[in-house]
Amino acid sequence: MSGAGRFRTDPCAAVTVEQLTALGFTGGERSRDGNRCDTKFGAVANVSTSNRSDSLPILYQEHALGHDTGNHWEPILVETIYPAVIVSIDENVPSKQADGPRGCTLALAADNTTLVYISAATADEPEAGPWQHDPCGAAQKIAALAVANLTA
Repeated sequence: MSGAGRFRTDPCAAVTVEQLTALGFTGGERSRDGNRCDTKFGAVANVSTSNRSDSLPILYQEHALGHDTGNHWEPILVETIYPAVIVSIDENVPSKQADGPRGCTLALAADNTTLVYISAATADEPEAGPWQHDPCGAAQKIAALAVANLTA
């Protein structure tokens, strides 16, 4: 099985611990719970992927109808051709607003029937390496890795 079908059966196939380490995250431990794969770095920083048998047009429709799709809505392209939407940004505590958000989630259209949600919660943690103040940048970079893994 290849591509998004593999992601549906194994959410950990979207991105490997080694790929996350190559991005600058350190100390990853992986766990899987149903359609969710968590990779924890240190005490707080983590990366999660989870699959939804859904499509990006359905997500857009839910958003247009006012349904809860997250606290943020920012359409983007991953690797210039894969559509995605940043759907959630976890703001930092008031005293650390200048450090950027604590976490970010995007929904990546892996194919016409699969959304892969990628979350990066870097929360000013050194284990997040260069991403400790840029969880949305991390989520987008991880999405680029997931796109590369679609064709692997």
